[in-house]
Amino acid sequence: MRYWLAFQISVYGFEKLFEVNFTFSYHADDTLVNSLTGQQLTWKYYGFSYGLSLIIGFLQIVGSIFLLFRRTILLGIVTLLPVFFNIVLINIFYGIGPITIFTCVLITLGLCYLLLQRKEEIIALFMHYKNTGPVIGSKIARLLARVLCILIPCIFILYYSHGVRLSEKYFGKWKVETMTRNGKIVPENAWEKDTAAWKVIYFEERGKLYYSPNPHMFVDSTAVAMRYLYDDTKNSLDVISYEGSIPDTIPVQIKKFNGTSMQWNMILNKDTLQMQLKK
Repeated sequence: MRYWLAFQISVYGFEKLFEVNFTFSYHADDTLVNSLTGQQLTWKYYGFSYGLSLIIGFLQIVGSIFLLFRRTILLGIVTLLPVFFNIVLINIFYGIGPITIFTCVLITLGLCYLLLQRKEEIIALFMHYKNTGPVIGSKIARLLARVLCILIPCIFILYYSHGVRLSEKYFGKWKVETMTRNGKIVPENAWEKDTAAWKVIYFEERGKLYYSPNPHMFVDSTAVAMRYLYDDTKNSLDVISYEGSIPDTIPVQIKKFNGTSMQWNMILNKDTLQMQLKK
């Protein structure tokens, strides 16, 4: 089994080293991200950096070599098992393919089997291990410190998440159906020449707001990025513009909000804007 595992895993490793795995896809490169399959997304993500593929491939090859020698079997398992457990999860949840999933699961089970064969050695290692570092405080203090190390991050993230979710009803992609600037309706096709004739507003989490003139796709070079502050107690929204030398906080009046549509009134760069938005 060790030799079969080493053979199979080294194939994956050399595929990454010689750029056979995660190869560049020309048609996927011209495909919108939300149209890509799980496999295409995975290939594009890992194929973006050859350095990352090189490290993963190197670990797979070195781990395979360790499996071939009795003295280094455990070292090979420790090197390869975390890598393949992660690969199995990616293959399953990104729908890479039944054959690939089956092969990776088989390899992972094989590594687990080799690990179980050495369970007595592993148990003995932990049983005889002694921490020679200095002991701080009493047992109760150490127990409290351990609990707080987990509890404090959990409470902090819950509190932060609650703050983020307060403006959740506005999250999403909002189409600008009509836009009025200083009392004049902005023409439907004005966005082709005027980057301030917004057609889409992206209301993101964590206070991010993007105004895009292109109705078909987001182009970073023509879009305007702002921040927003939402006060749930007053149900008020302020946007922060960074276009000038000093950040400008702009109150936004939201009217006729029903979850899928709303009206925005705001003053930006001395222009009075009114926008009818639809989700």
